[in-house]
Amino acid sequence: MNDKLLQQFAGEEITHVVKLMAPMKAPGEINKTRIILIPKVENPKNLSQFRPISLCNIVYEIITKVLVNHMGAILGNCINEAQGAFIPGRHISDNVLIAYEVFHSLKMKKK
Repeated sequence: MNDKLLQQFAGEEITHVVKLMAPMKAPGEINKTRIILIPKVENPKNLSQFRPISLCNIVYEIITKVLVNHMGAILGNCINEAQGAFIPGRHISDNVLIAYEVFHSLKMKKK
């Protein structure tokens, strides 16, 4: 499992990731990161009412996407089967039946 994470990035991986990026958009500056404040409420009045996000440019995006591709192969082994959201091939709606069965069994135990 660690072998996949420790592998060096292959040229075809980087080419694949670059081709997935927006083709009609200029990359801009190479290594620039901007921190932007997103309001949590409609009319923010102090800093605690903002959420900071960082906007990284092209080099960081490439590295991140290649790392995600490397980790995607092993994530299935690291994440519990009950985790339904944010995992490719799994849907949070799949857990509705499990939740119903749990509530039903709890209700039956109370009787």
